Amino acid sequence: MSTPVGVRACFVHRRPQKLKARRHSSGRHFRPVRGDVDNFLKALLDSLQVGNGNGGGVFLDDALVCYVECYDLYAARDEGPHVEVEVFPLTSPPPGEEQ
Repeated sequence: MSTPVGVRACFVHRRPQKLKARRHSSGRHFRPVRGDVDNFLKALLDSLQVGNGNGGGVFLDDALVCYVECYDLYAARDEGPHVEVEVFPLTSPPPGEEQ
């Protein structure tokens, strides 16, 4: 892609032992600990850029990313660690601009 893009990312980490007890819900939990989400996001955006030796790439330059939505979570009981990513073109005008 060579036009402005948005990125939605969800970093899902291994569920810690303290959340495996039955008293905690089985769903995902926010992860407010060290290992800042902005560092994970930077690594993700770099890996999605064309020409980083990754055998592909999604956009030409991470400077094209104009919108980001990101979550840093512990996994639910029935899932393992993974990253969910969605990259999409920004086609509508930015907030505050008329169409």
